[in-house]
Amino acid sequence: MGKSTKKPTKQPLIKLLLSQPRSKVIAVASAVVITIAFGVIGILKLIDEPKATAVTTTEETLQNQVDASDGAPRSGRDPANQKQNSLASAASQPTGTGKRVAKPAAGVSGSTVHNNQAANNNAAGSGIGANGCYVDYGKQGEQCVPVHAATNGVLTCDGVRTHGGFPNGVIVSGTDRFNLDTNKDGTACGAGD
Repeated sequence: MGKSTKKPTKQPLIKLLLSQPRSKVIAVASAVVITIAFGVIGILKLIDEPKATAVTTTEETLQNQVDASDGAPRSGRDPANQKQNSLASAASQPTGTGKRVAKPAAGVSGSTVHNNQAANNNAAGSGIGANGCYVDYGKQGEQCVPVHAATNGVLTCDGVRTHGGFPNGVIVSGTDRFNLDTNKDGTACGAGD
């Protein structure tokens, strides 16, 4: 029992490295740095590498509805062969805001009056609504005397009848700022005007 067992002491890493020859320490440190650098570069390449996007079944289905297997448009799906409207055709369509209803959608609060001219006038008081119509002429929400019916900013009966689309005149719904209702019967550019 006289033998004592002595545990070997562990030296701190720094002491161990300092006790080694300098060339050995440099070689080990270089190997560690190179290993870490290659690891980081490998991870960055994996992150930056573009991934092929998988086409889902829905995308394939939609694609097959418009394209043939060779990539050409299917019959009737080629936009180049579909009827297009000309600018003249589009410009000749009626203008205006259409009819408004007295029953607003559920949950809408506030006034349901749609011909509030104070709300339709712009800040400058020009009498032109946000929809491009003169607010003083026509039944609000149903008829529109468009701004383009005026010549140089002056609305005339010729403009109302020809360009405005009202050959028999239009009701005065506000101030007759262009004096188009000369007989004061409530219809601007009517039979007696």
